[in-house]
Amino acid sequence: DRAIKKANENAKDHEKLRRLTIHSLRHSGASIHVMRGTPIPEVSSMLGHANVNITLTVYTHFVPKMRSDAASTLAAAIFSGEKTFVDQIDHLKDTSEEKAVVS
Repeated sequence: DRAIKKANENAKDHEKLRRLTIHSLRHSGASIHVMRGTPIPEVSSMLGHANVNITLTVYTHFVPKMRSDAASTLAAAIFSGEKTFVDQIDHLKDTSEEKAVVS
């Protein structure tokens, strides 16, 4: 608490700096976790949210970047030609063909 008071005193001379609060520090910390790829359920647990929907609602503005990163990761895996990736795709095709035959 003393460190926050000191930071706020030092920030008085800088009009662009907002006043620090425990809430703003908590929000900033959680935002950094989400942006850096910490799984949402883990961030939700750290914050003590009742469920991940609360976390997603508050931090939803980071999701488009996460989707973009996820798409890039998938594209890299597809075009890398890794055998394990190809095997997984073949397994998924086999599974869906089996379901089609059973239906």
